[in-house]
Amino acid sequence: MPRTPSSAKDWFGTFFPLRHGERGSTLTEAFYFSKYWWVRKFEQRGFKIIKVEPNHLFYTMANAFSDSLDLTSRAQLSRLLGSACHIYLLQRSDSRLP
Repeated sequence: MPRTPSSAKDWFGTFFPLRHGERGSTLTEAFYFSKYWWVRKFEQRGFKIIKVEPNHLFYTMANAFSDSLDLTSRAQLSRLLGSACHIYLLQRSDSRLP
């Protein structure tokens, strides 16, 4: 259940989180989860990128302020601070579909 950090240890984990993935570090995750990295990987695997759009939602670090930010607020914050994710529309390069 998302919650706002309640201790110094929780806040430390909010600003200096552990990695989420199987490789790299907290610092390299910014690269591994970037639009640039995913577009390159999709193309290497034979996908054509049709469109890439931001999801227009701002996420807070490790659930910080999750109780006080509704979706409308997160959408507004994304205009200023950026979206948390991207949505990819892909097509197999070898596909005969239009």
